[in-house]
This record gives sequence, structure tokens and C-alpha cells, in this order.
Amino acid sequence: MRTGQSEVSESDVRGWIASPRYDLGLLMLPLLTGPLICMVARFAPGHETALVLGTFFVFGMPHYLTSYTFYLDDANRSYYRTRWMAFYLGPVAVVGLLTLSLALHLYDLVAAGVALWNVYHVARQSHGILSIYRQLGGGDHQRERTAANLALLGLNGGVFIAVVHRHPSTARLLAWLPPWGPGAIAALVLASGLTALAILAWHMARRPIRPALPEMAFLLASILLFAPFLLTHDVTLAVASMLTGHYIQYVGLVWLLNSRKYAVPAGSWGQRGLTWLSQRLPTLLAVFLIVAGASALLYWAAFDRGAVALTIWAFNVVVLLHFYVDGLCWALRHPPIRKAITPFLILPDHRRAAVT
Repeated sequence: MRTGQSEVSESDVRGWIASPRYDLGLLMLPLLTGPLICMVARFAPGHETALVLGTFFVFGMPHYLTSYTFYLDDANRSYYRTRWMAFYLGPVAVVGLLTLSLALHLYDLVAAGVALWNVYHVARQSHGILSIYRQLGGGDHQRERTAANLALLGLNGGVFIAVVHRHPSTARLLAWLPPWGPGAIAALVLASGLTALAILAWHMARRPIRPALPEMAFLLASILLFAPFLLTHDVTLAVASMLTGHYIQYVGLVWLLNSRKYAVPAGSWGQRGLTWLSQRLPTLLAVFLIVAGASALLYWAAFDRGAVALTIWAFNVVVLLHFYVDGLCWALRHPPIRKAITPFLILPDHRRAAVT
């Protein structure tokens, strides 16, 4: 038994990463902004480009640059130096390969790769957050994580592949396949996702305690995240709509991590800067608006001068570097990374299993 005060304070947050208000506002409900954007586009035809660019600059650019905050942590930097080729030389190699690919006029290949990697990247982020909810909710992480990962990859990927023929660059590559090829691949991927989801549901039903509302709600929201691909024929708009929720979710998660980890100023100027920003939400939002505004101005300046190739290169550099850096900084299979992240996202008093 616990005291009344302790029971009330813990029951408010057990099963939630932070709190119902935070989790719903920044991790779950943003995943449903995609259908809203598609609805706006339907009632305001001719403004699709503005919606795509607006979501990219306002939400996307702050999200992409947020990844680099991991380089400002003193302990992270010490670990990164032990793998300097991956963390410092790797980004240079990514930019070099992209530049070479565009110089060789392989833009279709780059665009198709980015489109497919977007699906993998977003599904993996959803799986990572779902894993947090699973561990907070008392689920068997080792037994359930593979099924959960395959379910999200299969369902998200299958929906995307079903409509990928509408993507101009990808369509030119799919011309090498027989006409029935993309449909067959989509059906196979979707079937794999549904099978994995059934296996996950079976494991969850066998838990000693019933799965908590936060975990179930987040799983459903992660599946519905790709609904824009079923709501509009414009694949570019669908991608931008889907990514908007992903952008907000990522920024919210990194902000929570930083606000918990850097509550007290200490260490180098970079780490102190993280403390200063993470503890001052209005200032952080102002920085995001500056980033968004500066990105938009640079884009329009380059576009106005006819520097289309430079604009395409810059956009792809931002996206591909985010994919690469994010894959390194969130690689929880490495103990130093796990130690730097997990204790601040899975708090002991938020675990449902600890409540008796």
C-alpha cells in the first residue's frame, strides 16, 4: 500500500512518458494532422505547394536541425570521438555521395531513395516511442519488439508502396517492373504487417496486466499516420502531410529529453546552451521560427535566381544528413547511447509494473 498523496501523484503519470497532456499534445495527436492538411488542400485547391513548403519550413527545418543537439552534449562528444569516422567523417561522405549522384544526373534514384527511406525512418521512430510505452506499461519488450517493428514497417510501408507509382521519380524506376509488380509487392508488405500486428496483439493479450491506454492509443495513431496516402492523389502533399506529425513528435521528444537531462547548467558552452534553450520554451520557439524564416528566405532567394539545382542539392543534404545522424544518435543498441537517452525517457515512477 502507498500513502494517498503518493498514489495520486503516480497514478497521474504511470504508463505515460511525461503526462497525458504532453503525450497527447506532442506525441499522439500530431500524428493525425495529416488528414487535416489533406482536408485544407481539398477545400483550398491550388494551394498544395504552399502547404508542402509551409510544413517543411515551419516544422521540418527545426526538426532536421534538432538532431545536431546531440553533438553538444559533453558525454556524447567523448563517445563520438571513439567512433570519429562514423560521427564526423560519415556526414561528409553522405554529402559527397549525394553531390556525385546529382552530378551524374541520378536524381530519380536519389528521390526514390529518399521517399522510401522516409517511410522506414518514420516507422522506426514510431516503433522506438512505442517501445517506451511498452516498457512503461509492463510489456515484454524482448518478446514483443520484433512483432511491433514489423507491424509498423509493414502497414506503413504497404500503404506507401500501394500509391508509390504516383511519385514521378519512383514511377520512372517502377517502369522496369511488370505492371502487376508494385501491387503485388504492396499486398505482400501489407499482409506481413497485418500478420505481425496479429502476433503483437496475441503477445499483448497474454500480459499479466492489461495494456495501458497510452500504448494502445499511440499504436493506433502510428498506424493512422500514413492515412494521407489514402486521402489524396498528390503523393508530394501526402508525404508532407504525413511528415508534419512526425516533425512535431520528434521535436517534442528531443525537447523532453533535453529538459530532463540538462535541468542544471554544467559543462561546456554547448551543453550549457542546451540547458538554456530546453528550460526556456518561448526562447526555443523563437529560435525555431527564426530557423523556419531563414530557410524560407534562402529558398526563395535561390529560386528567384534560378538556382534550382542548388536548391535541390541543399534540400537533399538536409534530409539525408538527418537520416544519417539520427540513425547514429538514437542507436540504443550501443550502451553509451542507451545510457545517454533511456534513463531520461523511461522514468521509474512512470512504470505501471511498479504499481502494486
